[in-house]
Amino acid sequence: MYDLHMQTWDEATNFLPFLKTHSEEAANGYIYDFSPSWRLPTHYELELIYDNRLHIGGFVSERHTSYYWTSTFDHIHQPEVRYKNFFNGHWGYHRKVLTRNIRAVRDF
Repeated sequence: MYDLHMQTWDEATNFLPFLKTHSEEAANGYIYDFSPSWRLPTHYELELIYDNRLHIGGFVSERHTSYYWTSTFDHIHQPEVRYKNFFNGHWGYHRKVLTRNIRAVRDF
């Protein structure tokens, strides 16, 4: 997993496919790669991450800044996107222009 703080949904989805791992970043001195692998988690994946947050660590947990984007569009309020509040565990949906935290996941 990889953290990016306070980005709009579009900024995150445009940036994440080119993100390298920490070890690749340290070895190469840059963080871009043109083989897509990082992405926003789905609603289900972010719920699993939330359930294991104490074991994973490193999450923003302040009351007003603990929101994390998912890749899942809200089925009723499209084109709004689902997010998870890591302070209280509540789900919500909002416009993609707002900034939220990113906990990226990688397919392998």
